[in-house]
Amino acid sequence: MTRATRQGEYKADPRVLYMAFEPGISEWKLAFTTDLGRPPRFRGMPARDLGRLEGEVTAAQAWFGLKGTVAVRSSCEAGRDGFWLHRYLVAHGVDNPQLHRELGTLKKDQKRLIALSKMRGTSALCGRPAAMA
Repeated sequence: MTRATRQGEYKADPRVLYMAFEPGISEWKLAFTTDLGRPPRFRGMPARDLGRLEGEVTAAQAWFGLKGTVAVRSSCEAGRDGFWLHRYLVAHGVDNPQLHRELGTLKKDQKRLIALSKMRGTSALCGRPAAMA
């Protein structure tokens, strides 16, 4: 039997910014948060504008009051363009575990739950400071 995690048992790392992507052809939708109970910051931006992406990450860090070097965790699956975005994020210090290609048949909500669990889990890159900071 599994137990649900109670809010009192959950301790978020205050030095982590979580970022979610919804890539599109002409626009990317971003969401940022630092904790499960904290309302996210939603942003839209032109697709493939990497300078703007870095600006949005910096702005989100300021919006959540994160100072200094902060780890950024994301989960972005490869899309039509391939793995270039994943490689870019990892090269800039973002912990971005990849979703498996077989997950393409799952519903969007299931993908998001899996992505969130991967973002919350441990990874070889977890805790690595983001160069975007």
